[in-house]
Amino acid sequence: MVLIAPSWRGLQCLLEVIGKEAVNIDMLFNTNKTVCMYFNPYDKCRTVSSSFAQFSLAGISLSFVPMFKYLGHIIDNKLQDDVDVCRELKCLFTRTNILIRRF
Repeated sequence: MVLIAPSWRGLQCLLEVIGKEAVNIDMLFNTNKTVCMYFNPYDKCRTVSSSFAQFSLAGISLSFVPMFKYLGHIIDNKLQDDVDVCRELKCLFTRTNILIRRF
């Protein structure tokens, strides 16, 4: 599940709502795998802050990460896909080498 919010307060409110509703449907979250990421605006002068208070879900603080693998793709907080493209190229070369060895 991905939650996107325009502000820190908005995301914390979403986390609180999800935490309350999860109790109603007997859903559990693995807070060890739950992480946060913030994206800087394209225009550097619009950056409000480079550090944020910790988010919490079910009373447990969540950590911030600069990149995360989600649904097989690497998401980067700098809005670049270089790491994901390099990973896919390596996979392509690996599969090509396997085909060459077999035939």
